[in-house]
Amino acid sequence: MGKIKATYLISLFLSLCTALYANDIETNDSNSQRKPLINKVGKFVVDQGKMTGKLFERGVESTVGATLRQFDKRGDTIWISPNQYNYAVMLETSNWYEFYNISSSTSKQEIDFSPNANYKLGLYFGWKWIFLGYSVDATRLFSRSTSAKREFELSIYTNMIGGDIYWRKSGNSPMTLDDYTGFSDDSQIGKECNALDVSIKGLNAYYIFNHKHFSYPAAFAQSTNQRRSCGSFLLGITCSKHEIDFNHEKLPNKMVEELDQSMMFNKLKYSDYSINFGYAYNWVFKRNCLLSASLQPAIGYKESEVKISDITMNQLKRQMKYISLDMFSRIGITWNNAKYYTGLSFVVHTYSFRREYFSVNNTYASLKFYAGFNFGKKKKKNTIELPVKEPIIEK
Repeated sequence: MGKIKATYLISLFLSLCTALYANDIETNDSNSQRKPLINKVGKFVVDQGKMTGKLFERGVESTVGATLRQFDKRGDTIWISPNQYNYAVMLETSNWYEFYNISSSTSKQEIDFSPNANYKLGLYFGWKWIFLGYSVDATRLFSRSTSAKREFELSIYTNMIGGDIYWRKSGNSPMTLDDYTGFSDDSQIGKECNALDVSIKGLNAYYIFNHKHFSYPAAFAQSTNQRRSCGSFLLGITCSKHEIDFNHEKLPNKMVEELDQSMMFNKLKYSDYSINFGYAYNWVFKRNCLLSASLQPAIGYKESEVKISDITMNQLKRQMKYISLDMFSRIGITWNNAKYYTGLSFVVHTYSFRREYFSVNNTYASLKFYAGFNFGKKKKKNTIELPVKEPIIEK
């Protein structure tokens, strides 16, 4: 059932993007001067011929790549300068942060967990809109850590659409008791406690309304330059699956004795299907300098399964369906003179699970610093014009 709903949401999103794209083309055509039918047909044939030639010339590029380029080429050059180079090299350091809050509505008890932050160092090679590379966990290189923590994230930024695919698993990563309330002993705050094992996987896709003047790639992919300050509304969908294993017996002994029964669950699994709508703004505060910020509140439909163990260790499963609110936010600052670039980006995803007796909030954030340069300047495209026939003058 979950796969069907996810497929339906993705199909609905793509249909909406197509409708918005078609409406944009229709609006532009209505405002332009009408051309003779033969010119329109001729232009269509030439455009299709040029595209076919490019696809044959770039045989290693997929149909998906060609589609993304169609979504990415509609920017107004007065507002957005396209990248003039084919290749790029980038060095990046990334820091990953997580935060989990478990609370009881009956006893007012709350427990905050956070895994130790990990730092990654990576080298990437870019070709057009594709970036490939490899990163290593610096915390494991310079320590004896045996953490099984895993992360994977792939982001695609074009002028019109964008998306994220992500997967994270905490494994046996050390967790810290950041804070807790409702317990008599507070001496364990800041101590290590491996009571949680969490995994999440999801897909996020969005449409940018003002894609002619506003560029997300300028702030997060360095493939364009935003020349004037501009904002845009965003519309997107998200499909994600969460799994949280909670072993309350690994809490400090005093906390185990006082822990409310409503928080003694073993496993929480839920699927989240949400629609988000928000606003993003690119502020060009100095030549080649850009500050970007966006906020996308999301209203989501959740399906969940909770396993609870009683004293006799009998498993109780409770199915739940409800509506909730989540949040997505991105902040980026970059300097890019078209040849060299450097910057910072901060991306935050928050999710909430709330029921009548307990709730779980989880937050994922990544902070990245990058620097790189472009090379291999693109060749200027030769324009193809249809021959204009001389008018026939009758004698």
